[in-house]
Amino acid sequence: MTTRAPAPEVGRLPPAPPARRAALARWAGGAVAAGLVALVVLGFYLSVYPARDFTVPIGWDESEYLWRARLALEVGVDAIDRPLPAVPSPKSGRPGFPVVAAVLSSLGSVSPFRVAMVLSTVMAAAIGLAASGLVGTVLRRPLWEQAAVGLGVALSPLMVRLMSPESYMDTMLAAAVFTAAAVPVALAVEDRRALLPAVLLVGAGAAIHWSFFGFLAVTLLLTGALLLPRSWARWRRGETGLLDTPTARLGQVLVGGAAVGAVAIFGLLGDRLPRPRLDPSELAKKLRRDLPKYRFAFTLPVAALGAAWLWWAGRRRDDAVPEAAHASTPPGRARFVLVWFLAWCAVVAGGVGARALLGLNVPAHRFLSFALPLPILGVLGVVWAGRLLSRGLRAPVAVLLVAAALAGAGLLAHRQWFGTRTWTDPEVLQDVGVAAGYLEAAGVPPDRPVVFVVSTRDWNTAGLLGHMVRAALPPERIPRAYLFVGRPQDYLARRPSDWAVSRASFERLRRILPERPVAVAVAMPRATSLAWTQTHPDLLITERVAVVEGPAPPPGLRPAGPPVGGIPFWKLAAIAGGSLLALGLVGLGWAWALLRPWAEPPQALALAPAVGVGILVLGGVLTDRLGFRLEGAVGAALPLILAGGGALLAGARRGRA
Repeated sequence: MTTRAPAPEVGRLPPAPPARRAALARWAGGAVAAGLVALVVLGFYLSVYPARDFTVPIGWDESEYLWRARLALEVGVDAIDRPLPAVPSPKSGRPGFPVVAAVLSSLGSVSPFRVAMVLSTVMAAAIGLAASGLVGTVLRRPLWEQAAVGLGVALSPLMVRLMSPESYMDTMLAAAVFTAAAVPVALAVEDRRALLPAVLLVGAGAAIHWSFFGFLAVTLLLTGALLLPRSWARWRRGETGLLDTPTARLGQVLVGGAAVGAVAIFGLLGDRLPRPRLDPSELAKKLRRDLPKYRFAFTLPVAALGAAWLWWAGRRRDDAVPEAAHASTPPGRARFVLVWFLAWCAVVAGGVGARALLGLNVPAHRFLSFALPLPILGVLGVVWAGRLLSRGLRAPVAVLLVAAALAGAGLLAHRQWFGTRTWTDPEVLQDVGVAAGYLEAAGVPPDRPVVFVVSTRDWNTAGLLGHMVRAALPPERIPRAYLFVGRPQDYLARRPSDWAVSRASFERLRRILPERPVAVAVAMPRATSLAWTQTHPDLLITERVAVVEGPAPPPGLRPAGPPVGGIPFWKLAAIAGGSLLALGLVGLGWAWALLRPWAEPPQALALAPAVGVGILVLGGVLTDRLGFRLEGAVGAALPLILAGGGALLAGARRGRA
């Protein structure tokens, strides 16, 4: 007699297989952990805007990043410096910010000014998440420890220093990509399959910030040198081929990453590398200012504790931990991470010592901002201390200790972050908007040079004013915008004012004076404005803006500048959350495809935003080089295309598996 299986109930789906349910649970758990880290980080940093009534991006360098990004939309990323004779160093060899800001602005249909207000916060979250993916994938730490590392890195004194006062956006973009690249770099030492992902991500970071890549290159060289005795011994014993030793693998990553970065910068952009201007007195001042902000009395001991845990975890035999024991750190990986992080910190210390002890003209404060291992080691050390204290106790001492440490770090970061300032002056932006409206109403063509007259005796302030002027101008006028630092009457007399900075600015103007440029004074001091009103009342547009030389201003001018003014916090949070989500969607398929043999879903989700930055920059540079400007439909479509490509790659690799 044949028994028949009972028919399934109508309207009910059959239960999912256990393996699929487990996979869905891992994806859901990773999404919740990453979402909580992102929510805390975004809320912490963005809350300064309503708390301090800020209406413009935070950071000295933000106005420079803004005009570079807006000009790239006009002339292309590969041509930022070519039409700019008035700018000493346009940094066109750093395409990261122009590409990312342009794409996010187009995707969300928001002003680049609003994107600039949130992008440093988004990058803080991306770096923290990438660090959590690093300890989860390489060191196989549990999910709650990964989340703790993400928060500890994102809220560390190092991160706050990257965001203020200068706002090192190029460094933050590269730091996110290099932190994600650390995963395949560490894995490549033991598995050749990780070489290609390591080369791709290291190359993407090199294209974003070549100087940071130079720092990383020295770190990898030092790490390879420290591993040379072990590599030599393994090769002599016949355990591995010469090219498969740890030192050789690191060399392959270094050479391959340099090649990818060189192709992006010199091949696609056809550009030269920016040359930083190094003022010894300025470097010494910044080092003295920055050293207390890192709280080394607190951060160094806990980082040393984390290094001690890596040493302890690496003492076991490599075969003592089975491959499936994802909660246990493989000893070989612990030893490699320890050596790499120590080499990294040694390079940081070497840069600081070269400046502080030897007096060399080295940007030591920038070396300090590269010390990413310190907060990672600090959280790992606190977790280890908590585990040691919890032995024999039922209370979750490790969790409580980590929570207390994160709360303390958050208080220190809050004090430092909420004491920051914006530097970009909304009134200057409004003044330039009025001047842009005058140029438009007076029929001044974009190819005619325009001189903006400002008054200051300080070199740094003069440079900042120049960046703010270009940031607020329509993009088509940026290439022909010049700055004269001095009195309006001195400009009319074709002579510099009796200040050193005025003489330098006047020298840059000499060759365009025969073209009869239009001259407009902006951000006029009250005394200058009153004197100008008495002698040229018909040329005054507002109390702070006046025509120095050019057509008389027509009545009823309207500003044509960028959006400055208050923005509801929920809108700012939506822009930040949408930007982080967009970067994560771009990078998720690529992270899963490149790191699938080693990473679980929570780690792939954590690494996705940083991987998305690298893929977006490489894809954006290529798209721009093909002649498609990253604005409008093209800018909005590019992340969708790249996300789809990553999804297809992940699907193809799953099919082969």
